[in-house]
Amino acid sequence: MERASTDWAGVGFGVGLGVLAAYQQFKLAPALPLLLPQLGDDRLLAGLLMSVFAIAGLVLSVPVGRLQARSGPAPLVALALSSMLVGNVLALVPPVTGLGLLASRTAEGIAFTVMAIAGAVIATESAAPRTRPLAVALWASWVPFGQVLAVAVAAPSVAAGAWRPLWLVAVALTVAAGGLCWYRFGFAALRLRYRSRRPAPRGPAPANGFRGGVGGPVWLAAGLFMLWSLQFMAFMTWLPQYLVEAHGLAPGRAVLAYAVPPLLSIVGNLVAGAALRAGLGVVSLLVPMFAIQALVWLLLPWTASGWSGVASLAAWGLASGATATGLFAMPYALADHAESPSQAYAALLTGRNVGVLFGPVLVPALISLAGGWGLVGPIFGLLTALLAVAVLPLGRSVAKV
Repeated sequence: MERASTDWAGVGFGVGLGVLAAYQQFKLAPALPLLLPQLGDDRLLAGLLMSVFAIAGLVLSVPVGRLQARSGPAPLVALALSSMLVGNVLALVPPVTGLGLLASRTAEGIAFTVMAIAGAVIATESAAPRTRPLAVALWASWVPFGQVLAVAVAAPSVAAGAWRPLWLVAVALTVAAGGLCWYRFGFAALRLRYRSRRPAPRGPAPANGFRGGVGGPVWLAAGLFMLWSLQFMAFMTWLPQYLVEAHGLAPGRAVLAYAVPPLLSIVGNLVAGAALRAGLGVVSLLVPMFAIQALVWLLLPWTASGWSGVASLAAWGLASGATATGLFAMPYALADHAESPSQAYAALLTGRNVGVLFGPVLVPALISLAGGWGLVGPIFGLLTALLAVAVLPLGRSVAKV
């Protein structure tokens, strides 16, 4: 049964869980220029420290979606916060080793998987149908908000040559989130308020209802999410290191440049949400956004570190934010092809996790093959251009959000 009015506290709570999860994942990227020397300049290991989040997601996304559909997110959120705390503390225990950081990131990745599904369902299920596109847009901003938060913490600490403050802040935020969940919302209330299971009705599926397991169009959308996440994670994992190596920026200045795409992504999220609410189709939104991101990749070899670089980062950020809103709207646009929002989001996040797994480690492979950054732009540019074509078959399956 759909809500008659939007619970904005619930929307904010779900988005907040996502922002915390995104901060945990993306706090690594601005710290990489400082961590790489301590890891023996092992770039494959550095990429794996980001990709391990995807491994956890691939193993856990579908089971977590099913469990949450049955019992609500309360026990899962409690488990995720505990896993986050353990992971953060492990990274702070000296000495710094690749194995220790890998164990830390694995624990954080488990928590990320749970938070990504729980936050998405809480945020979108708290919205009434008429305001759901805005709730989807707010939810889609969880990653850029987490990135901006990571940049805000990293800017002074990385400029001072220190990476541990990023993890210390993560510990503080995790403890604070646990207190908020317990005292403000109550884990028991989560179980009752945000249970997402909807028994499939007999007869024709209702508009924007869920039924029938997870159908083919949902998995096609998951495939698009996979390829888009591949290039997204490649871009957002290695951008600071690229700016240091290819353009000679100091690590502190590279962190500031790293803030441009997520800041503009938030704008793209909200503009796309308003466009969807006004009646724009999801496919009509995604095609030009994929094309813009592809163009930025293809022009990378000719983009300088001045205004052309800032413009390309801004364009990619805007298009990336709008793309995320469109992709996260897919479970509702494809409502007749999934049984519940938890299962639809789990399928989508399974695709995302495959992209997260390979995106960060593909860049070092291309660098090794070409002896530099020369292949990175053209390869990811062609991949992203392919998405603009691959999304077209979904036009027959999607409904308005």
